[in-house]
Amino acid sequence: MNNIKIAISSCLMGNAVRYDGKHKRSIWLQKLSEYGFEFVPICPEVEIGMTVPRPPIHLVKDKNGISVKLVEDHQQDFTESFLRLAEDKVTLLQTCVAYICAEKSPSCGFKTTPIVNTNSEPLDDIGSGVFMQRVRQLFPSLIIINHCELADEEALQNFVRKLKVTSLVK
Repeated sequence: MNNIKIAISSCLMGNAVRYDGKHKRSIWLQKLSEYGFEFVPICPEVEIGMTVPRPPIHLVKDKNGISVKLVEDHQQDFTESFLRLAEDKVTLLQTCVAYICAEKSPSCGFKTTPIVNTNSEPLDDIGSGVFMQRVRQLFPSLIIINHCELADEEALQNFVRKLKVTSLVK
């Protein structure tokens, strides 16, 4: 199982990089570590130069589409920075068979991130973080899963099986 690389949101590794200066380390990480996978931590916010702690961001939908903006100041738009970062990570992500995302993240959440309108009112839409949307476009066969899904033992075992099969093909 050695050399199977999994990209992972850095906060899930226990790194205190979240907007509030905390982390989101979970118990399933220890179970995955027992399989000998190699984790590649990525924090899009830190990698584009945002501080820890930092003001929170969210996905905003307007007539031009979805963007990532500061909650308190929609004039500050980070969308292009996240898209460029995904492009910059191509070489690294080519070595990975999967990506474990932080649920609801405006940068790297996958199909769980709330979207608001220009008045910061919640919409019924749920989407993916802007960085993760671009990663998905660049790597359509990459296995992407939100960390919360791995709390279920059956889902964790299914994920491991997918990793094994995919690594044989890669």
